[in-house]
Amino acid sequence: MIIGLMTLLLFSFTIVYDEKKDEQDVRNLVNKIFTIAGQQDMKTVESFHLKSPKFSKWDDQYPDIMDYDQNTVNEKEAFSALKNFTFQIPINKVSIWGKTAIAAFLIHGDATVNGNPLHFSARGTLVFVKEHGQWKIVHEHFSPYTKQ
Repeated sequence: MIIGLMTLLLFSFTIVYDEKKDEQDVRNLVNKIFTIAGQQDMKTVESFHLKSPKFSKWDDQYPDIMDYDQNTVNEKEAFSALKNFTFQIPINKVSIWGKTAIAAFLIHGDATVNGNPLHFSARGTLVFVKEHGQWKIVHEHFSPYTKQ
């Protein structure tokens, strides 16, 4: 009985510890994705996505739900137009459910597009699954943010 209770406590501690680590890993990954996209290393950005027919993305700039291939083209076009890209993510909530993670965040960005300054704020949601020990994006959703 005591061994069973100790095993349960140890197992519970391990789950909490791993969940906290996973939360921090995903939070760091969100920042890394935008940093690398700003450097226009789109091959690396592409590697953060799960290449699957199940992948999906909603974005107010594109009228229909995007699949993996459409998203890859869209991200290359969008980030290749940006120069001097900087960003801040002041809100980044991460929730973990086993091998699934949801990052909900607010992003403020500045860049130059065709020589013109651009400032934007957006709400973002990235859904990840853990595949072979790595978090991969399976769904994205972005919408404009204007503080009320």
